[in-house]
Amino acid sequence: MLVSLNAKTPITNRYYFTMWFENATGYSDQFLNEVKAALQKSNFPQINFQDAHVKSGGCLGIFGAEQFDAVHIESNQEDLKGMGCLYKSTEFGNLIHVSLLFYAKKRGFFEMLISFLKILLSFVVKSAAIKEAEYQEVFYRLLHMSIQEAADKLGADPLQVEFDPRDRSSSGLSGLMSKFTG
Repeated sequence: MLVSLNAKTPITNRYYFTMWFENATGYSDQFLNEVKAALQKSNFPQINFQDAHVKSGGCLGIFGAEQFDAVHIESNQEDLKGMGCLYKSTEFGNLIHVSLLFYAKKRGFFEMLISFLKILLSFVVKSAAIKEAEYQEVFYRLLHMSIQEAADKLGADPLQVEFDPRDRSSSGLSGLMSKFTG
């Protein structure tokens, strides 16, 4: 799968996770394989994940563009169809840096119209909004828990682990993150 990140498909949120090993050689690819295994093991409903090649940035998408391999995750849940997620893992010496990148998918006119009508209807019908919000929260938590699950399966304990300490208001994950860092 090819994913192009640009002005029409911007990154909307980022989370970072860094591990320091005595010898990190090969752990970057192994980490992405373990993320896929964790997602498969979760048996979470209505998600798709696959390997992706990502093109990002650059002047007019031509000069200075970055390319990298990642794991692409998306939900088939109606309210999350406009969002994609990428796991990117990079070795920096003996550090493995994991980026969890959320991006907005390019949507057509009718998709935007349907979303707008759903927002209008949500003011009238509240029961479905609770279920959708719950699914969305669990989906976000799964994405973060799969990072920890993959890290635990690498076969070596990191010397140090650091989650991104910046406040992220899109989800109530601060308690979950403090569990792993404290």
